[in-house]
Amino acid sequence: MRVFVVGATGAAGRPLVDALLAAGHEITAMSPGPRLDQLPPAVGRLRAGLLDTDLEDVLPSRLAGHDAVVNLATAVPADDDDPRGWDLDSSIRETGSPRLARLVAQVGVPVLVQLSISMIYPVRGAEWIDESVPIDSDPERAALVGPTAAMEEAVIELPRTCSWTILRAARFVGPATIQDRQRELLRAGKLPIPGDGSTFVSHVHVADVADAVLAVLDRRPSGEILNLAAEPMTYESYLTRLARIDGAPQPAVDADLEPDLDNQRIDSGRAQRLLGWTARRGNWPEAIAG
Repeated sequence: MRVFVVGATGAAGRPLVDALLAAGHEITAMSPGPRLDQLPPAVGRLRAGLLDTDLEDVLPSRLAGHDAVVNLATAVPADDDDPRGWDLDSSIRETGSPRLARLVAQVGVPVLVQLSISMIYPVRGAEWIDESVPIDSDPERAALVGPTAAMEEAVIELPRTCSWTILRAARFVGPATIQDRQRELLRAGKLPIPGDGSTFVSHVHVADVADAVLAVLDRRPSGEILNLAAEPMTYESYLTRLARIDGAPQPAVDADLEPDLDNQRIDSGRAQRLLGWTARRGNWPEAIAG
């Protein structure tokens, strides 16, 4: 297949590019930054972003002739605490990705795979969350949920000539993700277990996301929204084992510290059934995958 990958240089993009090449697919990669030059020579390149003012002029001719588009575009800020840090990411979801969806329909590319996030579900503690659970309507979470919902709606409204699949991924782990920073802090003894440690956290390894995209391209489950997550764990279990992997000091409990991720237990059973997908690498770094 000829596959056009948007966001091909990000944490999930690089494993996907490698997996697509290994499977014999022809790839065109789109990214706005210099990391595009680091992709393998066999990959076609388009240096552009979904918010570029001339996107409608540049992109259609480059999309033409492709069998599928995979949109992984995000802009995760370097500082989670910056109140404006997520503005670019929100704009990509709310404005850029819908632009892409419209161009996919205009050009007539037959398949679109859209990466989304499971964090748009409500906070439900130990209760399992599958795709039947409506997205969160809490106004306090609208800044996260609203742009993502707009992105998904643009995909859902595509004409029947386009076979679309939305993959709602849990928080990424693996190389070039927040897990790198977590391991660094654990080794320094500076990452305590938040609260009482009972908050559930759902993860998915970036290489497992790549596996899911390949399975979608193979099986074409049109019109599906699918969760992607490894087995959810409590913060205490996750951080304790992550520290043990690196021989780091065991983290202490900090009852006054709020968890940095909402209390969600994501069920990805539907992806397992429809795609034959499993989170083979679990919650853990590549070094111990398998």
